[in-house]
Amino acid sequence: MNTLTTIVMMILPALLMGATPSMRGHRGPVYSANVKEASTILNDIRQDALDVNSHAASLQLYTAEGQADWNLHAGKLTDIRLGIDDIGIKLIRLEAILGAAMPWQRQAYQRALSLARVMAANTSSATSFASAAQDYRYSEEYKAYETNLRDESRQLGDLLHEYETAAAATEKTGTQLAKALGVR
Repeated sequence: MNTLTTIVMMILPALLMGATPSMRGHRGPVYSANVKEASTILNDIRQDALDVNSHAASLQLYTAEGQADWNLHAGKLTDIRLGIDDIGIKLIRLEAILGAAMPWQRQAYQRALSLARVMAANTSSATSFASAAQDYRYSEEYKAYETNLRDESRQLGDLLHEYETAAAATEKTGTQLAKALGVR
């Protein structure tokens, strides 16, 4: 079973139990607003992950091309750290509304939090390593930090895109099912 199918299978029961747009009213406006806000936050985190990925790719390019200027590397590492900080702030807000979020949003939060923590640790390690070592840009350890940051940020963006796609497909299926069953 692929990831999209797994996610759809997780979301479909919630829809069948009353979480389609036409059936949400009984849960109240706060629930609906929090579900919508959680989706917005997850989308914003995905965008931040794409930005971090772009900065990490640039950092790798600088190293591959031998652009050894410390300021160039320090600037990109700062951009990456700021992007991860933005992700962290959004995760904190998301955590505050998880009680009224959909099950798939809670799972997306957990997986995003895990990846964000690893990204933060890699950024911190890369920055510390760069500060301590004279020829850090040519070391395999520093290159590994760059690769990890690029890969993890891409994973986070891809993960959240999969959740969004599955949620949209499930929402459509739930709406169609509700219509077919005559539930409004």
